[in-house]
Amino acid sequence: MRLKVWDAYRPMAGQRRMWGRLPDTDFVADPATGSNLNRGAAQAFTDCPDVSEEARENRALLHNAMIRAGFRPIPTERWHFDDAEAGAYSLADLPL
Repeated sequence: MRLKVWDAYRPMAGQRRMWGRLPDTDFVADPATGSNLNRGAAQAFTDCPDVSEEARENRALLHNAMIRAGFRPIPTERWHFDDAEAGAYSLADLPL
């Protein structure tokens, strides 16, 4: 099996733009402190119910693998995992 990561990183420039449009910490991290996305330390998967049984089994496999690898699910975002060591990484503003 292979894993393709699509959305583990967000440049600080993007974080600042999002904050400018919605300065609400319930939805967007304050760029003054940044987020794990700005450290390249967030990971996600979808929880869509309209998928095949094989997709559900693969999703469960991924979920369990992420937990075993030290990622933590965010209870308020069923699709989001954070690297348990994210605080050790620097905030980044590398263009995509």
